[in-house]
Amino acid sequence: MGEQTNFIKVVVVKDGKAYRTEVFKSKYLGEDGKIRLPENTYSAGWCNRVWDVVWDELEPLEN
Repeated sequence: MGEQTNFIKVVVVKDGKAYRTEVFKSKYLGEDGKIRLPENTYSAGWCNRVWDVVWDELEPLEN
């Protein structure tokens, strides 16, 4: 398996537009081992499979 990371690549939908960013895995990891992302935030892999979104091609989310 690949190297484990502390970050998760996510897609944030804001004002009808998708943006890319990374979040700390530990911030969203529940006691049951499942990751629970905030509303309007989706994993990059899920977005690629379901919406055919290429994470690297999205604009970065500016904070």
